[in-house]
Amino acid sequence: MSNGLVSLDTNVIVRFLVNDDPVQASRASALIATHPIFITDTVLLETEWVLRGAYGKTQVEILGCFRALLGLPGVVVRDPSAIA
Repeated sequence: MSNGLVSLDTNVIVRFLVNDDPVQASRASALIATHPIFITDTVLLETEWVLRGAYGKTQVEILGCFRALLGLPGVVVRDPSAIA
């Protein structure tokens, strides 16, 4: 995107949310804290699949993760109402 947003992939978001690799989680946190972030619909869907399938997160836990992530300042999605 040409408007200065950094688009994150699923791996970066998962590292940020689950902190399973402290070095990568720290890098993901720093990136999210210092740049405006764009997250595509597809990446959110993939993130849900990984959290559910690989990490055994429940629907309620995943919802909490997404609310925390998408509530951060500077995090943008294409259509917030559709994501909600």
